[in-house]
Amino acid sequence: MDPSEYRAIYTVEDRHWWYAGMGRISRALLETAYPDRRDLRILDAGCGTGGALGFLAQFGTVTGSDISPLALAYSRARGHAALSQASVTALPYACLLYTSPSPRDRTRSRMPSSA
Repeated sequence: MDPSEYRAIYTVEDRHWWYAGMGRISRALLETAYPDRRDLRILDAGCGTGGALGFLAQFGTVTGSDISPLALAYSRARGHAALSQASVTALPYACLLYTSPSPRDRTRSRMPSSA
């Protein structure tokens, strides 16, 4: 991504209609799927400039991950410290659990090939 795009996203992410709408949708889905849960361990894979990390923290402990060091720098500027640099195709975690609030696709897990 063009480096200037990260700056543009960082600048508008807290107030732009698309980001605000996605935040409301995501919060509603998490509240429905995990009512009253505040102990989740959440990985925001592809966290970009970190706009979602703040509201995700309402549900538990959040780690942001992005391939771009510049995106991670903007996430740090928002005050987020739990960050890792990695591609979503090669995350540095032994086991990943994907969850979806959809009843048809509630939970899927993927173990690394070496497990």
